[in-house]
Amino acid sequence: MDGGSPDPERCHMMRVEGPDLGDWSQLRCEDPAEARPLLGWCEGLTGCANQEELALRARLGRSSLVRFGAGKGGRGGRRTLEGVLGAAGLPLWVAVVTMLPTIRAVHALWLRGGPVDGAADPAARRQALALAARTSVVAFLAARAPAAEGTACVHAADARVLFAWFQTLTGRSLRDLAEVAGVSHETLRHYARGTWPVATPALPGLAEGMGGPAWLVEGVMLPAVRTVRLVAAHPLRDSLLAGWEGALGVAPAAARVDAVWFSAGELLAAAERGVGERLWRRLAVHGAAARVCLVKRHREFHSWELVERFCAESREAATDSAREALRLALLALRIARLTRGGGLFDLQLEGYALVHVANAWRAGGKPGRAAVVFSHGLAFWQAGGGAAPGRLPAWRLLDLEGSLLRDLRRFPEATERLDDALLAAPRAARGRILINKATVLDQKVEPEASIAVLEEAAPWIDGRREPHLAFLWACLMGVNLCHLGRFGDAQALLPRAQALAERLGKALNGLRLEWLRGRIEAGLGHLAEALAALTAVQRAFRERGMAFDYALVSLETGAVLLEQGRFDEVQSLAIEMEWIFEQEGIHQEAEKALGLFRKAAEGRTATAELAGRVVRFLYKAQHNPELAFAA
Repeated sequence: MDGGSPDPERCHMMRVEGPDLGDWSQLRCEDPAEARPLLGWCEGLTGCANQEELALRARLGRSSLVRFGAGKGGRGGRRTLEGVLGAAGLPLWVAVVTMLPTIRAVHALWLRGGPVDGAADPAARRQALALAARTSVVAFLAARAPAAEGTACVHAADARVLFAWFQTLTGRSLRDLAEVAGVSHETLRHYARGTWPVATPALPGLAEGMGGPAWLVEGVMLPAVRTVRLVAAHPLRDSLLAGWEGALGVAPAAARVDAVWFSAGELLAAAERGVGERLWRRLAVHGAAARVCLVKRHREFHSWELVERFCAESREAATDSAREALRLALLALRIARLTRGGGLFDLQLEGYALVHVANAWRAGGKPGRAAVVFSHGLAFWQAGGGAAPGRLPAWRLLDLEGSLLRDLRRFPEATERLDDALLAAPRAARGRILINKATVLDQKVEPEASIAVLEEAAPWIDGRREPHLAFLWACLMGVNLCHLGRFGDAQALLPRAQALAERLGKALNGLRLEWLRGRIEAGLGHLAEALAALTAVQRAFRERGMAFDYALVSLETGAVLLEQGRFDEVQSLAIEMEWIFEQEGIHQEAEKALGLFRKAAEGRTATAELAGRVVRFLYKAQHNPELAFAA
């Protein structure tokens, strides 16, 4: 990240200028719903068993804490707040930046954003996202060794704060909370005391059992509580914000925190999918047929969140197996049709699933069929317009439509849809959409423009969270650099792309990477290495029946053989290419170009220049069958 964390020596020496983060107007707690959780937060962080202990630790009278918790701190409220924050080892600014905003957001959203009515007010959700982003900035600065703390279990101090907060929000005792959450009172008591570890994946279920939204607990409450603990433990906490005050405003003006905003958006989006994630995990261990039976028999799987989760899995599968993508999308459609609430949202949900069925057909090389299904899905989506705004991501339809229009070779419309998607999508989705746009430009064979878009996308792609996007970026950049003859620059991308491919473990990704490697080696004049790579890819495409890709890599192999004067092998290669003329998708002009090369190879008049010319034509004609080949 640009800028990095503040240098410790610099922080010691400089005074923190900037805004007065201790302005009492930002800290006044006249609402008990804000004051009580704040006291409980400090109580849990200090390990105090009750307010009496906290008052003693803060060197305050018990009555001062009682008045403050009732919202009647008055003129002495600031002294009380400074005392309890000091007892917890916290500077005053952390209450302004993290603690009070989180308390206010949670109080506003707890009842309105529950598991049944998961679509909280969009404006409030946007405010929660901004809060999560600011919190992540503070966490970034305070976490001296972020990898040292695991995420499998909630830290004991954080658990104390969270469960005290749950009691305040619900107005229930621990015994009552245990009953509604479906756990024993003894278990919940140990959780609340921090004596038993709480598995992080168990939090969503506990939150929903208590009547609150899982996404709010995972995406806002827990990160904030953890961040405040990190600040309390940091030796330079008083000067922690040095140089970062502007990044904590309402808008993310500082470019250097873009990656932090991205992380916060991803965190919140993942947390909001909590219900669908848990249901998906229960089904994922079963085979396709068993999943269908379970979905038909058990109403608990009739969930719109599960539809969205299956659609997400279908999109992911489409990068490697169109058949699996279609299977997942069709089950999403089945679940959508079983999930009936009687409102317009039913139509919108079915339309969302249909669009993903269309995307699977597109990935399988059937853009015409995909267009028909997509139009049906869009009609359902529009018929349900206005239902539960924000529950399903509308920008996703624009992104998928852009992909479909690209494969239909309607490039200007594809670019227009993707530009619309960029305007409508959250910041965390920018990298994905920009890669889609760069792919459109690549298929138009406009490498300079495609590279420019990829460079714009680079800051928005995090290889740790989205390795598939990072892999696509590296491969697409490499292909475009090869188009421009910049083979050395393309070669520099290979180690990172190889590491990502190994992490993803998908065979087709490995083939694409090996193909790129062969092109680069050929461009650098390393003919033996190029031939080994291209021959292996050619054989794999033949086994998969991928005719157009096979034709392209065969011609590139032929060009290398011709460079070496191996005419007999080029003739054999031309004979092996016979099968592709019978395959669907090889159009008349492509057949004409391939036929010319085959005849030249048989007559021993083929040249590397001819092979290269046919390759360049096929690369364009693959996405534009009306393009004529000039013999």
